Amino acid sequence: MADKKLVSAWKGLNNVGEYTRVGIESLAVADNVDVTDTGRIETREGFTRRITSPMTGGFSTKDHQRAYVVSAGWVCRVAPSLQLIQISQLTGNQRMHWAQVNNDVYFSNGVDYGRISEDDAFTPWALGVPSPVVLAAVQGNSTPGRYQVACTYVMADGRESGAGPAQTITLTDGQAIAISGISQKAEASTRVYVTPADSSVFGLAGVTASTSMTVNVNPDDLGEALQTQFLYDIPEGCTVIEHFKGRMYAGMYMPSSNASFIWYSRPMQPHLFDEAEDFIAVPGQVHMLADAGEALLIGTSQGIHAYNEESLSELAPYGVTSGWPFAIDPDTKKVLMWTQRGICRGLPFENLTQNTVSVPPGMQAGMAVIQRDGDKRLITTLVDGGNSFNQRL
Repeated sequence: MADKKLVSAWKGLNNVGEYTRVGIESLAVADNVDVTDTGRIETREGFTRRITSPMTGGFSTKDHQRAYVVSAGWVCRVAPSLQLIQISQLTGNQRMHWAQVNNDVYFSNGVDYGRISEDDAFTPWALGVPSPVVLAAVQGNSTPGRYQVACTYVMADGRESGAGPAQTITLTDGQAIAISGISQKAEASTRVYVTPADSSVFGLAGVTASTSMTVNVNPDDLGEALQTQFLYDIPEGCTVIEHFKGRMYAGMYMPSSNASFIWYSRPMQPHLFDEAEDFIAVPGQVHMLADAGEALLIGTSQGIHAYNEESLSELAPYGVTSGWPFAIDPDTKKVLMWTQRGICRGLPFENLTQNTVSVPPGMQAGMAVIQRDGDKRLITTLVDGGNSFNQRL
């Protein structure tokens, strides 16, 4: 009778190494089992479905106190009773993406954009800009010269929109500016900015809930300067989002060039973007934006990159799977990613599974770190598909 060899601790799955050399402690197949941190094999626990409504996309706040899902065309809060409380109705059914800014949760699917406060109040992320006003000269005492007028919206929470297109008028002696066609917006007031004669610097002329006003402009009559000229809402079509070092980042795929643009907002103003200057471009379709502390990790269909606000560098020549392909380790704060070649971690960037496990990367992925019964587990769920990579083949 052959001697039996006892395994004191199992090493987990290894379907990459040559089977005669990896040792009997490695598993060629590990379906429906867990290997604990002490090397013990246990039957994987099952689950009971508690919410029967179909759900697509979900998000949990960093403190794990609030959870949101998309269900039946609505963004919903998951109550402690596991009931779904409708918050915002959607117009599109594209995959939802999420980001947290302090205690607010932002969401985007390329069509619908919103912000949810800590008390579950919904407000639009995109504020819009006022339409151009109509100017006319009336009797007054403004300094003769050329004037410009532009307007912004100011929400009840203090957010100010970008400025609408400026209109110009030239006054002569004894005239003032009559402004009509001032746009108004529900739950907002409208600020009217005017430049002094022959100047390009806008100052606040007044705040109005009316569609018209008259302004006699002299240099000392104007208030604070306009700060949001040439700034706009999140660009239409942006899907993947992330908040990194005080700015909101939003990615859009351009199929015609097989590249993605990543726009970033003004500092501390996640609702304002400069589309002309504040962006970076990466090859492939963007699937992931993840805050790795010292850099923003960008995962596309073709590669993984790191952006540190000054430069863009490639970390890997292979990409990530679409969906929600990353999770944050709560202890190390490092990003764990599901890539086309297994699980990677950063920063520094390292592939954790390429030498031991090779499985198809799937067509969509979801990841989460689960802590239970003293164990910390990284859970990855996949929609079947794709081709596995094995460097030995």
